[in-house]
Amino acid sequence: YAIEDKIELATELYQMLKHRGLNVWYAGKELIAGESIEKTIREGLDQSRFGIALITTTYFEKIWTLKELHTLMSMETDGRKVIIPVFHKITPEKVAEYDRTFSDRWALKTSEGLDKVADKIVEIVNQEQGNGSSQKKANRLKWFILLMVLILIAGFIFNYVVSREVQPSRAQLEKVISDRIV
Repeated sequence: YAIEDKIELATELYQMLKHRGLNVWYAGKELIAGESIEKTIREGLDQSRFGIALITTTYFEKIWTLKELHTLMSMETDGRKVIIPVFHKITPEKVAEYDRTFSDRWALKTSEGLDKVADKIVEIVNQEQGNGSSQKKANRLKWFILLMVLILIAGFIFNYVVSREVQPSRAQLEKVISDRIV
């Protein structure tokens, strides 16, 4: 969010999301006097699964918000959704004047009510976390199956090598035993 939007929008949305049970990193609560703003915000972004971009006309005029937005965009890899855009008193057409690629994203709109925006954010987060959890389980299962296949292959190879070794004949064993006795 742009600092000008903090009191009107960001703080209230933060409180709504916390009240709904989300763990929210909020610069308005996390920044401590004397600390590096950039470092603190970067750490907050790195620890976050999602970033809520409160898009207003002021948003695109601030260097900090644009840095944060580009950081969040760089986190969106492998089809992973990170940014949840919220448009406040701005249209997609106006957003396109600032950033054409970002204006193409479906955004939540505060004109529908901040409560509805907060509910939808919770829904998105829960849905994505559920998908992420299912994906992690599926990936673990794939690795487990691969490991089991490799163990089976290693077992077959070991049995093949052991069975191919030449077994001594009875006569050879008797000679070795008699030589040792002598």
